[in-house]
Amino acid sequence: MPTESEVCPMTYHVCESRIARPILQVSRSMNMAARLGEDVDRVPQRVKYSEKELVRDALVGLAVFKFAGGRFRSILPSDVRFPGALARATVPARGADYATHAAKQKLVTLYRRWGCHHCGKKSGRVIGDHMPPNISAHGNTKGRLGPVNWQEPGEALNRLARQCVDALPNQWLRNRLRVDPPSQRFYPQCEDCSLKQSKVS
Repeated sequence: MPTESEVCPMTYHVCESRIARPILQVSRSMNMAARLGEDVDRVPQRVKYSEKELVRDALVGLAVFKFAGGRFRSILPSDVRFPGALARATVPARGADYATHAAKQKLVTLYRRWGCHHCGKKSGRVIGDHMPPNISAHGNTKGRLGPVNWQEPGEALNRLARQCVDALPNQWLRNRLRVDPPSQRFYPQCEDCSLKQSKVS
């Protein structure tokens, strides 16, 4: 049986995100068959369910999905401002600078193995994608910070601490309590996703 690394990342996540649905359908059919005293094959395929049952099934499905190791970000299309659904291994980044030659070589290896961390594409030139993005970690030319990824506790706490220090009225105190930007990492990214990212930053 192939391991996760031997399966196409996009296919793996599509399967992973849909694992709960067939389980619930089989469970519902078996339950209906038991109540009606009939074979599963004879249970009507189109049965109307109440809103309560649908909500319960949705919650149970999400719980099963999470318990099985699923990640919610792998269900929906990736937001290019944050780490993608197909993010795996990364390379340390040194501040806002571009990737060094050595880092770029490691990124090429990760890109050929896992693909772009947003879309899974493995062909073309690889880009070293800073995460969190430079605009979120260091701010723009006016010092204004970009969006924060609230799913990452460390990044969220760093942003909160920086905002608290910036709100202090005393300049000397702000300098003494200055909080460094969060540590960044390079994720392998394709040129198309990099272009999309530049438009939303």
